[in-house]
Amino acid sequence: MTECTAEACNQSTEQYLCNQCVQDLQAWIDKIPLMLSELPGVIYRTAQTKPIGAQGSSGGAADLSPINLDALQLKTNLETVNPDAHTYAGDEHAAGIAWLIVDWVQKADQLISGPEPEWVDHQQIRERIEGQAPPMPTRKLVPWLRQNAKISLNGKDIRNWAARGKLHPVTRTPQPTYWPHEVLAVHRETKGD
Repeated sequence: MTECTAEACNQSTEQYLCNQCVQDLQAWIDKIPLMLSELPGVIYRTAQTKPIGAQGSSGGAADLSPINLDALQLKTNLETVNPDAHTYAGDEHAAGIAWLIVDWVQKADQLISGPEPEWVDHQQIRERIEGQAPPMPTRKLVPWLRQNAKISLNGKDIRNWAARGKLHPVTRTPQPTYWPHEVLAVHRETKGD
């Protein structure tokens, strides 16, 4: 009786992988047939996984080569995987093989599905703006929002929101001033997130 060689497992087993690790590996292996059916679209660039003209991962221009060699290599690798996870349990390198199979499946899934959309923390941005931007008159607020929040408004938008009661000025004399974070909140509510 020995311990499972998978990282952070330490279950007792007769082989190099315990029953739970074999079941987990089998779940990953079961995803491979779907990946193999989807990868040709990525390999031959007939499936779009990111916007046309998007920057490549190296920060350079988008890759315009006729085939995606990374996807081709992943397909080749996945085709070598035995469909029965139990065959790997007796191999002294079973933990490394299992890790590699999981890595291949995750990379193939990312190539097929495309990158995860970037998450934006609107609350954190709002708090940062509240802390650094004082109330401003419209003539200062419009360029400040263009530069710092990357939104284009005009003074008429802000005056209309104030007239409709969506936005309340902080001061009214000599001219109305507005908190930038409140203008951003009304903009997001009106124009959509």
